[in-house]
Amino acid sequence: MVKFVVAFLFLCLTGPALSAERVDLYSATVPVINQTESVREQALQAALRQVFIKVTGNAGVVTLPDAQQSIEHAKHYVRAYNYDDHDGDLSLSVTFDKTTVNDFLKETKQVLWQAVRPSVLAWVMLDDAQHVTWLNPEIKPPALSSLQNSFKQLGVPLLLPTFDLRDLSVTAVDDQLPLSLAHFERASKRYHADVLLLGKLSWRSGQWEGEWQVKILGEAIQRTTVGVTPSQAIEGMVRWLTGLLANRYVNIDGPTTDAPLTLTIQGLNQLGDIEKVTQYLKQLPPVSTVTTTSLSGDHVTFTLTLNATQAAFSQALQLDQHLEKISPMIYQWLGRD
Repeated sequence: MVKFVVAFLFLCLTGPALSAERVDLYSATVPVINQTESVREQALQAALRQVFIKVTGNAGVVTLPDAQQSIEHAKHYVRAYNYDDHDGDLSLSVTFDKTTVNDFLKETKQVLWQAVRPSVLAWVMLDDAQHVTWLNPEIKPPALSSLQNSFKQLGVPLLLPTFDLRDLSVTAVDDQLPLSLAHFERASKRYHADVLLLGKLSWRSGQWEGEWQVKILGEAIQRTTVGVTPSQAIEGMVRWLTGLLANRYVNIDGPTTDAPLTLTIQGLNQLGDIEKVTQYLKQLPPVSTVTTTSLSGDHVTFTLTLNATQAAFSQALQLDQHLEKISPMIYQWLGRD
């Protein structure tokens, strides 16, 4: 009999043509019961916790004593806030000051994860021992909201299949046959995601179990999460996955270097282009300082110092897609805002 397959989770880069997305790292929205000062203070603290985690990709950052102390004084980090009432559900939306947040995290030796991040295409199946369903945005099972909210809170862009006829033909396979990663890879190419995500949540022995396996930058890793509800199993997976992605995309193995890095960028023809490029380079997490050293026509040479490996810097440029590599350490400015 043909039915939905028992799936595992695979994460796999789809190739050099990345579809990374820019994430709003310094804003968060939390539910509140009223607009009193005491409730607002608690909500500001909850929002700052979310921001600290999003900016670093590290859920454990909020357990650090320095971070806990800063969270207690969350109002000092606030740039703006407003209340939203959607059919009686009240929430507080908060925007924190980027510079203040970044300065604190750098002082505590945290690595910042850039706002442009790899997108994840998620195929996740739910098996409650009676029915098998996929987390389909058209059907909108409750667990889907947990998946979407968990990715949003941790600052990882999430894509979902449309589950049209082409997708349904992919998910309707014989459960007695082994899962073919190539089977899902072919079906996922049209979504142009950076990461492919497949998984199964099963009701077993009085709890929900999530079986996961990832493949990132050629490395395959397995993981299992459990929870009283599907949401708990999903949240555990997303926390782990976020840390894994942040580690792969920021903390690339290898020694950092104190030696200055020389970078030439061409195509700087417009008034203000040099300043735009300077500010762009400064905001990349691996970059500590940027100095303009020479100018020849539309070619400008910059000297950079890094706080990470050169591989991490190169990967940050590739993800952000503001510069096109011409040759080693020579790039074309694409002029994207």
